[in-house]
Amino acid sequence: MIKSYKIAALYGKAFKLFESMKERGIEVDEFSFSTMIHTSSEAGDAGKAAALLDEMRTAGFKPSCSDFTAVLVAYGRERLIEKASGTFEELKEHCSVVDMVAYSAIINVYADAGMLEKAEATLCAMESAGHIPNHIVYSSLMKLYGKLEMVEQAEAMLQKMEHLDGGPDLFARNTLLNVYGRAGMQKSAWFFFQRMQQEGCFNGVSCNIMLNILANESGWNEEAYFVVNRMLESGLVNDVLSFNNVISVFAGMGKQTEAYELFKQMVKQGVMPNFHTYDQLKHILQNPGLLRESIEELDLACKDGSPNNVHNFVALTSLYSLTGMSLEAMGLCAKVKNSGMTLSVAAGNAIINAYGCSGRFDEAVRFFMDMQSEGPRPNTVSYTSMLLLYGKEGLVEGVTRLFSRMKQDDCLPDDATFKALIDTYKRAGRFDLVSMATHEMKFLRFLKENGSLILPEGESDTSEDEEEEGHNASASV
Repeated sequence: MIKSYKIAALYGKAFKLFESMKERGIEVDEFSFSTMIHTSSEAGDAGKAAALLDEMRTAGFKPSCSDFTAVLVAYGRERLIEKASGTFEELKEHCSVVDMVAYSAIINVYADAGMLEKAEATLCAMESAGHIPNHIVYSSLMKLYGKLEMVEQAEAMLQKMEHLDGGPDLFARNTLLNVYGRAGMQKSAWFFFQRMQQEGCFNGVSCNIMLNILANESGWNEEAYFVVNRMLESGLVNDVLSFNNVISVFAGMGKQTEAYELFKQMVKQGVMPNFHTYDQLKHILQNPGLLRESIEELDLACKDGSPNNVHNFVALTSLYSLTGMSLEAMGLCAKVKNSGMTLSVAAGNAIINAYGCSGRFDEAVRFFMDMQSEGPRPNTVSYTSMLLLYGKEGLVEGVTRLFSRMKQDDCLPDDATFKALIDTYKRAGRFDLVSMATHEMKFLRFLKENGSLILPEGESDTSEDEEEEGHNASASV
């Protein structure tokens, strides 16, 4: 039963059952102790694993090399290097033969801690004991050499792996690729990545590493685009990191349509965006604040721990609206409204945009008016959402009145707000208003960048001279 709990990662039940054995007078044998040591190690409790090892020895049992190694590994995970090293010394004293796994484990501990001399000395001891280093050992040393920017030594490790069965594994190749990246060797990384492509030995990790390397240097757009296409062709865009990296490449190359379409695909596949996604899309989406709010709601949903909490419904409603999935947005909108909870402003914004996405303009307006009178109080995202809806309907005067009301409510417009405003005026041919809105946007941006106070309650941020200039510009058009 204890072993079953360990396999199922039900560590608490394993501990409880082990204690109940002793309480009931059931003999705890060598196998029981060994299983619990490994269980404690996997559970990340190095102190418990070490205590059980001592208890096992006190009970007259002889721990195996594997038992010592489990404690060593647990200490290593907690970065208790001295205790891990001490456990390895104990292992050598009490076990007649130190096996390959134990040597690999302590070398990995030293490598993770950046202890070059210790790692290399242990490798020599390992080879002297008749063990041939495996992929794990070489990869651990490669990671260490990478941290220290010892590129030639890392390359030498990969060469040694060429003589192992199967040659260098994918993890080792990705490790060397990362080493090149850390050392700023973009060309070497690119040539090595091409070799991996030719040999058919690459995965999503390889591509993401390569994209991160190329992102740190200008003039590599074609190569980044090549990697992106390989990822899409191979079905390797399947998690938030890969989606973000590909969206970043598209956005950086001015391929806004492709970036937005990939974002839609991301949401449809159920891959939840994060703040890096927001950073890549904030200049592309009409209302990026809605994405920011949805990500904040997803964070609250994770903290709540239940997949059916209202934060999750709010987040998904907004995401479906942003990606034009109107049926899905309205389906969850009903759940948000019927949740019985007091609606937050993020929930209100999700509902407004669900209505807007579904072409239900009148209901969006009524709900927004309810927010104004009853709460939750509209914020910048709320007003921007309504400006977009009014603009879509071609209601220029409504847009102007709504923007004025926004400032009266001390709600600060952002770039997305001004873009919605200016786009509506442009479509209506009102270039006088375009000029005025543009001046106001620049003025507010200047105040924000210089830490100045924003003018209260809708006071005009444009001077008489600027307004005159705006009218002149309109006349010239």
